[in-house]
Amino acid sequence: MFKNKVQSISIDKYFEIKKNEYVTAQLVPAKSTKNNSTDSIATMINQMYLQLNKFIKVENKKLIITPQVKVSYYMHITKDDIQFYFIIPKVHYIRFKKYSIKIGE
Repeated sequence: MFKNKVQSISIDKYFEIKKNEYVTAQLVPAKSTKNNSTDSIATMINQMYLQLNKFIKVENKKLIITPQVKVSYYMHITKDDIQFYFIIPKVHYIRFKKYSIKIGE
């Protein structure tokens, strides 16, 4: 009666979820009292966020979903020293590097 087998198709052929890779970068402030590039860093972080319609793309009948990127910061404060770290997406690291940020651990 039911001689035909049901065939399954892999979901990877139709959907793909891209994951973001993150890097730790250390912010080294300038020795002068003016740190003029700090507002540029805030503007750059704001520009990283995408509109909702740019999260989902269709390429070759495949639905590609890219999650929203996140930026975090970490401050390490001791008696003698203070250090500033950013956790940023790897694709945006080159843009951050312009503003005297060096790669961390």
